Amino acid sequence: MMTTPKPKTFRNTIAHAILQQCKVIASATGVPSNDLVRTCLSVNEVDGRTMVGSELDEAVNRKFFLAMEEEIHAITGSYSTSITNRPKPNRFSGDCYINAYAEWKQTGNDPVIGWEATLCGRFISVVPHAFNVDKDGNYYDTANNYKAKGKNDRPCWVRCSGDEAKAWLTQFAKYYRTNDKSIRDALPCWTDVWGGLGVIIHTNNHAYLVRSTGLTTENVDKEYAFHKAIDCSA
Repeated sequence: MMTTPKPKTFRNTIAHAILQQCKVIASATGVPSNDLVRTCLSVNEVDGRTMVGSELDEAVNRKFFLAMEEEIHAITGSYSTSITNRPKPNRFSGDCYINAYAEWKQTGNDPVIGWEATLCGRFISVVPHAFNVDKDGNYYDTANNYKAKGKNDRPCWVRCSGDEAKAWLTQFAKYYRTNDKSIRDALPCWTDVWGGLGVIIHTNNHAYLVRSTGLTTENVDKEYAFHKAIDCSA
């Protein structure tokens, strides 16, 4: 059973996440929320290319990604690898769990559950994601309607794989077919104790991290809490 694409409301967009998380950062740090929003959403020309967000110094960028790698490793126990998109018919964004299940059943390629990062200028969204791994060890997903992600490789972190991921997704598929919420609610981490991360690299060369909780595959508001600031000055 496959679904049709869900309408995307504003509260489920990256723009909404940026606005909400800027408020959290501003409250915790005193950095004006409007300044943070402009850092993320201003449009600039860099080397003849239009880009979203203020230009980032290369040395600051390197220091930031090294710090983020260690921070996410401390949270997840995993180091990053990369995921790419191999779109297939009737696979839609927002249905990543059932996409990974369907791909496993169709190809035999094992499912994986973890985190993925989507980059939007100086804003980075790190959220739960289900995907697959092929026989050569390459991670990929199969949604055919990505806009922001497209064909670009993205960082991902493996958190649940092998028999554990297969058992989880088998139960999820039963819920998906029956809409029996008792099956869904019995799944470990259904309310996703992992949560996610939102990161803004401000023009003061500090990266501000916000933790999110309660992420599921349903359209629900995310709860945010300030996590920490990292000085990325080179």
